[in-house]
This record gives sequence, C-alpha cells and structure tokens, in this order.
Amino acid sequence: MHNSIDRNMEFDIDDMREFLEREAALINRPEFISDDPVQFPRRFESLADIEIVALLSSAIAWGNRKMICRDADRMLALMEHQPYKYMMERGYEELDPDMNIHRTFFARNLSNFLSGMRGIYERHGSLADFARANRVGEDEAPAWR
Repeated sequence: MHNSIDRNMEFDIDDMREFLEREAALINRPEFISDDPVQFPRRFESLADIEIVALLSSAIAWGNRKMICRDADRMLALMEHQPYKYMMERGYEELDPDMNIHRTFFARNLSNFLSGMRGIYERHGSLADFARANRVGEDEAPAWR
C-alpha cells in the first residue's frame, strides 16, 4: 500500500474511512489502471471474453504489477487475444504443460482453468449465469460456493 498504517496502531472508524478514501483516490484513476491488471478485462467487449480475462488475470495477480501485466499480455497472446474462442476450441490442449505463465502458474494451470470454465460456458453460457444458477449471491461465503 502507498501509505501503510502501522498494523499495531489502533484507530477509529473515521481514521479507517480517511485512509481508505486516500488509498482509493490514489488508485481509482486512469493512470493507475493503465499499469494494473484491471486493464485486461477492459480491453474486451463481449461478456464471455471479459469474464474469462478477469478470472485469468486475477489468478496471476500477485507480485510486481509490471510483471503481472507483462505475463497477462503474454497469456492473452497465447490465446490470440480471443479468450472465449480459444477456450471453446480447446486451444489450451496444445500447450506445453510445463511452460511458465507467471511465477508458479504454469500452462497446466491455465489449461485446468480453461477446461473447467469451458464446462461452465457449455452448461450456463456465462460465469454470471453459473453464479445465478448456483445461487452464489445467497451464500454466506459466496467465494467458497
């Protein structure tokens, strides 16, 4: 974080609100987005491409932002910048499973993500419809569901 708070320091809700507003002002602007993995889903118009890219770019979003963006770009290039088409045509089956995508995320991981997502898209049409069908929003722990 840009202006870290000492984790041992106690503060009240107003201090927390002020801190969060300050942090939001630093990152909620076009200059920040252009150097952040959040840029990748914004490159697409179709819901399927947006969902796929959002999930995949978030899956590798740990570490240095510059490296994450570089590796997300490489991952999209593997898919010829057509993630939905690539997934549905099983392009991931041609990848060398040991090819490194990002840090500890390899092509076998990418293949597993895309294979599982392909099944979801075949049955539900979108991740949003999958979540609705499984009533994810009604769960106490939706991410777990």
